[in-house]
Amino acid sequence: MSRMPALYIPHGGGPSFFMTGERKQLFQQTEDFLRGIDQHLPAKPSAILIVTAHWEAPVPTVSSSAAPPMV
Repeated sequence: MSRMPALYIPHGGGPSFFMTGERKQLFQQTEDFLRGIDQHLPAKPSAILIVTAHWEAPVPTVSSSAAPPMV
């Protein structure tokens, strides 16, 4: 089995991939990469780990769920 890559995927400013006009062009390369990301992976992932600094807690905290709610 091939080792899966670790990726840093920034989300840009707010709804970056849903913008139109000039603002959309700022994020077009990232959007194109994400749409074809499966072509860069050795296999379909069985799980995805997301680490975010947008969720504050007094101690390091882990949330897990098959269908995680919006925090």
